Amino acid sequence: MLRERYDGVPLACEVVPPDQDRLTSLVLDRVNWSSALWTQFEYLCDVLVVDQVTGQVRHYCDLPEDYAVSRFADASHYYTVALRWGRADYGDVFAIDRHPVPDRAAESAFIHPVVRRYRGTELIAEQHLLEDLLAEWRRPDRHIGPLRAFFASDLR
Repeated sequence: MLRERYDGVPLACEVVPPDQDRLTSLVLDRVNWSSALWTQFEYLCDVLVVDQVTGQVRHYCDLPEDYAVSRFADASHYYTVALRWGRADYGDVFAIDRHPVPDRAAESAFIHPVVRRYRGTELIAEQHLLEDLLAEWRRPDRHIGPLRAFFASDLR
């Protein structure tokens, strides 16, 4: 970020095709293996910027989320991917009523992946993936399917 600001060197990114299977795999690989996203949850995120002209997606890693939203404020379609702590309104963390179904993933109490879609600085959509107490977000019915469906409907 400093090199971009002071030396004009563009942020490093990887270009990936705008395919829901490829993006689902990329996101799940990152949330399962990135130590940065894990140790600095709710602060660092990955960003997927969809280029409206070429259709390609630029993937940026490990950016502070506030910075990412301001940095890509002129983009009309991008996602942030971060790990987030769940709801804070539990009185006793040892007596949490868990809801292990994908439709209720936003009610997850523990750390879980959240993908947010932005248009400029406006939050357009949000997809929570179910918490996993072993931090392995790989289940077809709870993680892969819902994320793939989110990208499939959103990339049209």
